Amino acid sequence: AKREERTAWLFITLPIVGFLLFMAYPILYAFVASLTKWTGTRSMFDTFCGFDNYVKLFSDPKFWRTLKTTIIYLIGIPIGMILGIILAMGMNRKIPGVRVLRTMYYVPVISSLVAVSILWAWVYNYDYGLLNMIIKTLTGKHGPNWLGDETLIKISMIIFMTWKGLGNSIILYLAGLQSIPRSYYEAAVVDGANGWHRFKSITLPLLSPITFYILITSLIGG
Repeated sequence: AKREERTAWLFITLPIVGFLLFMAYPILYAFVASLTKWTGTRSMFDTFCGFDNYVKLFSDPKFWRTLKTTIIYLIGIPIGMILGIILAMGMNRKIPGVRVLRTMYYVPVISSLVAVSILWAWVYNYDYGLLNMIIKTLTGKHGPNWLGDETLIKISMIIFMTWKGLGNSIILYLAGLQSIPRSYYEAAVVDGANGWHRFKSITLPLLSPITFYILITSLIGG
């Protein structure tokens, strides 16, 4: 048991050291620097100003407008989680080509952000974009300016970011679903539970650690 514990600490030590060096220290350094008017040419502590920078920040209307916009973009997080669990449940079934589907949904996660941004810029293009071409074909009217309107560009970005990170949620939820013993569902069926009751009382509670992990990492990313 002690040997296993030492081995576990060995594996844990590397991420902890990496976190301390590349995340904790820069965060602490940035906070200390925020209490100064340091420009990089003089000693940082010669320009100490306390919380003046924060007072100026919180009194700036642009800051609050930017914060509001950021919160709006975070709407994509619950949307992505809901879609992720629905698609993961679908891919957890034994259907032909399910491995190909899993791969296809994960491709956007590992794709270059620059490449997929160019792709979606073409999809949203006002004059010859794919989305407006579909709208014109279906309705006979030209689609809106997705990237030129203050409201529509928020919706466009939410759709894009949800699509980009959806594969990650699907893979995590799929792993969680496959770790749930089938005997739980079989016992629930014997007791007369329908699909909704099985989902509410078995699937959701047992996936709660994964849901919490996705929520936290998505908020950090957001």
